[in-house]
Amino acid sequence: MAKEIPGELKTFKEKVEPGIGTMRSTVSQISSGIEQVKSASSAAKASLQEAYSGNTGASQAIAKFDSINQIVDSIKSDIESTINGAIGQADSLIAKIKELETKQKEIIALESSLSTEKNKKEPDSSTISSIQSKLNDANEEFDKGVTEAQDMLAALKGLDKAITSAQEAAGASGTALDTYSQYLGNLKYGSFTKEVFHASTMDIPYYLYVPDYGTTVTGLPVFMYIHGGRKADNYVGSWETGVTKKLMERQITPSGIVISPYCKNFDSEATLVALRELTDDVVKRYQADTNRISVGGASY
Repeated sequence: MAKEIPGELKTFKEKVEPGIGTMRSTVSQISSGIEQVKSASSAAKASLQEAYSGNTGASQAIAKFDSINQIVDSIKSDIESTINGAIGQADSLIAKIKELETKQKEIIALESSLSTEKNKKEPDSSTISSIQSKLNDANEEFDKGVTEAQDMLAALKGLDKAITSAQEAAGASGTALDTYSQYLGNLKYGSFTKEVFHASTMDIPYYLYVPDYGTTVTGLPVFMYIHGGRKADNYVGSWETGVTKKLMERQITPSGIVISPYCKNFDSEATLVALRELTDDVVKRYQADTNRISVGGASY
């Protein structure tokens, strides 16, 4: 009985192969469009510099165009590497499946030859032995190829969002950039870490969200999210709700830095001092915009 290619591999080839070329073309068009955005930003900066030469306030605002271009470059780089990387892996998997199809035909032919030789009135034992040896080798190569293809598919499953986004963009009737908006949001999620700040009055545990570009782009806004809870016996559960929970689950991707501290007692002046020192530390560490610091939250 000839070897069978697993159904999930055949389905992958049938669904993805027809759109590979269009996906690559779409990614190229999006990259080109982003490059045009960068050019427009640079042109706007140049015009403003000429119009407001010598104006200190205007110069600070104009400098933000450099941050915009850094973000645009980062997004373009991620599109080209992440999505094209996923498409490249899909292309390699399709090639591997085609190799399996060729090997499968070879096995069928060898099995047929073996059967024909065995059914002869005077079968040739040396011919049978030769065909059987080739068949054994072909079966072994086929099994090895299936394992490799399944490993490739498993690796791709972690990147299926990129492939799906590329497929949707390739078939979209409107602008492909709209199709990518949610994907890019996840792509640019950044980091969400749990840390402890040693203030002068107490230690403050806190979560810190920093956009992916936050380590290279300066002048980002800072938002401190204060959790809710009971006054008498504040509990950690309230800390990991609201904005904090949405950040944990990647439901939101703020375009700035978010501090989410755990506060045991808001009636204490020591807590307020510690929060101020924590904010100052984050602002200094990431060279954030001191004119765009805000605080909000729930209950407290």
